[in-house]
Amino acid sequence: MKGPSAGTGVASTVIELGVYIYDEETELPREGAQFTVLNAPNGTVISAVTNADGLLNLKIVDYAPHATVMLQGEVTLDGYEPESGDIELTAGHFYSIDVPMKQAP
Repeated sequence: MKGPSAGTGVASTVIELGVYIYDEETELPREGAQFTVLNAPNGTVISAVTNADGLLNLKIVDYAPHATVMLQGEVTLDGYEPESGDIELTAGHFYSIDVPMKQAP
């Protein structure tokens, strides 16, 4: 996963994600990719699936105000190698994350 860019205007207990998933070789968006947050508050696992433009949005709630957390994410898509990673994020912000996917051999 590529590093996030951040913005403000989000409630202090919320992390909002805008995720773009694309083919690493062709740079075309990938529809149907599943992005999963493995360690949301209260042990919750949160998932969303990309649209035809390779985009999805997630709102993760119930953080302590302005808490900085290490978010664990995973992306899966048929025909592609799974991607995973950890990203440090702070509640009260929107983050844009780009995820290049490599086709499976």
